[in-house]
Amino acid sequence: MILTQQAANNPSGYKIVFSELGKAELKQYSVPEPTDNQVLVKVAYTLISNGTEKACLLGSENTIQKFPQFPGYSSVGTVIKTGKNVKTVSEGDRVFVEYGGHASYNVKSSQYVYKIPNNVEFTEAVFVKLASYPLLALRRSRLEMGESVVIVGLGMLGLFGVQLAKIGGGIH
Repeated sequence: MILTQQAANNPSGYKIVFSELGKAELKQYSVPEPTDNQVLVKVAYTLISNGTEKACLLGSENTIQKFPQFPGYSSVGTVIKTGKNVKTVSEGDRVFVEYGGHASYNVKSSQYVYKIPNNVEFTEAVFVKLASYPLLALRRSRLEMGESVVIVGLGMLGLFGVQLAKIGGGIH
């Protein structure tokens, strides 16, 4: 168990840890207080990037290959507490956390925490970071209306690429 000595009023939570090569565990931890520039978020959803996270868990050549690792591209949830210097979000705000791990709570620098508009569901917002990768690829290709496009692979990123290419006029 990952348990640290924190004040009695701090919540405890659970997080996914890649503790060693090929081993993923659910571990309990004591949630730290946010520092002056950090935000504490109660997580509603996290997003699994199955390709990248599997590669990290198995120590593939294109990964950091150091353990323990705390996986997660993004999470969404509600701000519980902010550090005294945080001005971008407030307690109760619905937020997206960039590189928010698979955990009950995320404590992150406010520069990685963004408000979610009220008309956007958590289950939609959690995909923002991952969907930005195929969007960047299509922007760099300078796709023009009516041009053809090829999407290789229809995993999560490929499916986002198909949807974005269709919006951009590359799929008829």
